[in-house]
Amino acid sequence: DNYFPVLHEMEAEADALEEEVFAHRSDPTDVERIYELRHELLLLRRAVQPLQEVCNRIMRYDVPLIDHAMNDYFRDIQDHVIRVVEGIDNLRDLLNAALEANLLLVSLAQNQVTKTLTGWAAILSIPLAIASIYGMNFKWMPELEQPYGYPIVMGVMIGLCGYLFYRFRRAGWL
Repeated sequence: DNYFPVLHEMEAEADALEEEVFAHRSDPTDVERIYELRHELLLLRRAVQPLQEVCNRIMRYDVPLIDHAMNDYFRDIQDHVIRVVEGIDNLRDLLNAALEANLLLVSLAQNQVTKTLTGWAAILSIPLAIASIYGMNFKWMPELEQPYGYPIVMGVMIGLCGYLFYRFRRAGWL
């Protein structure tokens, strides 16, 4: 029975960590605490699990030192041990799910940053390509002989960049 308060306190801490993860406020210390809590649960399970087998043996075998009238009490102890072990297993599953959710949320945030950077890199590649051609100082560039060549090239650059910006914004990348 003394394991129940420990288990309830661990459940409260696990619930708080889970709320931190889903509120997008988690940091590396929360992830470390999840691992520590999982380890503590493993140690607790190792301490509680053998009690289940002890209760089984006491109730099933003829133990001359233990009166058969005590079987009900040992069955009650066994039920409590089973509830504690199940609670530990459920809490470990909850912590595993919180850890997986944290990793998934971090991955989604990184994917969004990658999409944004890719979109801006694609937009900026158009003026970069055109400016690099102008920077080569070709002798036979048609825009140099045309009176409106430069404004037309600038208009094409702005138009292409605007089109890409519109498409990326519509796709949710920017």
